[in-house]
Amino acid sequence: MIRLLRMKKIIIVGSVKTIVDRESTALSRSEFKIFATTSPDEALNNHAEEKADLIISELELFGMGGDELCKVIRSGKDNSEVPVILISYIKEDSMRRCRECGANDHMTKPVDLQELSDKVAAFLNAPARKGMRVLTTVKLEGRSGSGHFFGKTEDISSSGLLLRTDRKMEKGERLECSFFLGSVQIEVKGEIVRCVSEDDHMYKYGIKFFDLTDNMRTSIEEFISGHISAHA
Repeated sequence: MIRLLRMKKIIIVGSVKTIVDRESTALSRSEFKIFATTSPDEALNNHAEEKADLIISELELFGMGGDELCKVIRSGKDNSEVPVILISYIKEDSMRRCRECGANDHMTKPVDLQELSDKVAAFLNAPARKGMRVLTTVKLEGRSGSGHFFGKTEDISSSGLLLRTDRKMEKGERLECSFFLGSVQIEVKGEIVRCVSEDDHMYKYGIKFFDLTDNMRTSIEEFISGHISAHA
């Protein structure tokens, strides 16, 4: 029997969500519910209604700054100790504001998405996703050539996957991925949104799905929930 985990709630304030949407990060995981806004006032309303588990905000915002937002949250009666991560440019004044407002952590621009993923997982005590590797058959028809090849997924979510292979490809190329989750075969189209070259002549690609059906999404979410439960 699959033991479903409570969905963690994350409020993102500012343009960070735009970056996250283009990449495969911890924030893409199906067990997280994301509330995105550019308005500090809307963020406060969301927090009052939803009782967020984590808030990620840019420091510089229209009207109330991220540091003022943090101070208002800390002065509240309900869920005032929610972890807050602030993001700013590397400036002495900005760093001081982040330190003095009661934020739990601070990141500088440009945002390191792997670092952000690690911080999200740490603050939310998200179970490790190590070992979620399945053999994937990939069909490519793009600028880097065509044909079938194999790769290993290093992470899977209902929005995409992280693929490791020795095949060199380019960001923006589209492909078809086929893999089994238990006895269920998933065949889905995706687009490469991130490319990372490794020292051993291997490559990692963040692939974002764009034609996932409801049945496929359910199968992936059940696989993730069952896998996390088995390793908790």
